[in-house]
Amino acid sequence: MSFSIRFFLILFVFFSMASQAQILIDERDSQLESPKKSLFATENTLQNKSNLAQMTWSDFQVHIDKETSRQRQEGLAYMVSSSLVFLGATVGFHSVDQSLEKSIYSVSQTLAIAAFGYGFYQYNVGSHDRQFFQIIENTSSLTLTQKNEILNSYAMIQKEKENTNKWTRFFTYLTISGLNFVQASQESNSDIKNTMYFIGGASALAAISVHF
Repeated sequence: MSFSIRFFLILFVFFSMASQAQILIDERDSQLESPKKSLFATENTLQNKSNLAQMTWSDFQVHIDKETSRQRQEGLAYMVSSSLVFLGATVGFHSVDQSLEKSIYSVSQTLAIAAFGYGFYQYNVGSHDRQFFQIIENTSSLTLTQKNEILNSYAMIQKEKENTNKWTRFFTYLTISGLNFVQASQESNSDIKNTMYFIGGASALAAISVHF
């Protein structure tokens, strides 16, 4: 394989790896909040839950229809893009001899597989709201009044959950910040001291943005 082709293939895989890594971050966040909400989107998430508490079951059904459509488009996009990345990385892996290049392609393959799984999950399963809706809809014995009552209870539980997650993240970042500042004040090596101060400052900013 010529140098120019190898260069552009490595460049393609490099940027693809960054994209797939972000997908993995989104997947982690989706376990705490709705899909594609970052750790710093707590205020918007709580606002969404507040709106959920004001919905009737009919409103919630419209909301779920839109969310399902969006999540399926998103899931399909992830599956297609990750498949292309995996294909490119596989071709690249078998086209090079250097261990560093093989490692880059191998990591890219791993991230692509994880991203494909995330896309498949988004397409077929989706958010907690979507799963909740399917459970209630499949319970044919429930009346509309009962569905509205269950939805109200679900919205209250979700709001409490988001508040707990917010305070947990706040105190986690705050603890990391405090620990790094204390250790930095006792460190004699200037490089290590500056690194600890940087981590402490970044963690403090993260705590502030989560809380407010």
